[in-house]
Amino acid sequence: MNNIRYFIGIPLNRAVRNQINDFAEKKKMQWAFAKWTHPQDYHITLAFLGDLDMKQAEIVRQTLSTASLACRPFELETDQWGSFGLSQKPSILWAGVKRSTELDRLHKEVWKTIAPLGFEPERRPFRPHITVARRSKGTTAQEIVEEQNYPKLSWQANHAVLFQTHFGRRPAYETVLTIPFQE
Repeated sequence: MNNIRYFIGIPLNRAVRNQINDFAEKKKMQWAFAKWTHPQDYHITLAFLGDLDMKQAEIVRQTLSTASLACRPFELETDQWGSFGLSQKPSILWAGVKRSTELDRLHKEVWKTIAPLGFEPERRPFRPHITVARRSKGTTAQEIVEEQNYPKLSWQANHAVLFQTHFGRRPAYETVLTIPFQE
């Protein structure tokens, strides 16, 4: 049985993707990471669904295709950059996204929509971020925190997306379905 990995997230517009990528390109010479995220793959994950078989994936698509998330378009902004994982060898370099009432509401709306399908929210707290690179090859968390010239970005979120992962391909994420916000 062929399972395919899915998640729900907020895509970034082209201008924001380009600004993050411009910063990342400058840092590649200074910060050593094994894999830098393709700019078209930048997103904010709202719900990781995992590997689904074709039947499960179709049920998710059908449910989300009729969903309208009870959320108006809202502003997002980066507030800091940091890392997840060991401080001496971070696993993820990320651009943090400022928490807001609207973003938290959207996160809850997504889970409310998919919970009846058997999905359970992660136990760890929601930490909105954009993954920029993976697997440090020597860069420490301290080096990332000490950087002072991160781009401060803002943009409007006006829909969510069901993404499908294509392993071994760049960009790796494909938009399967756009989920509108209810205005």
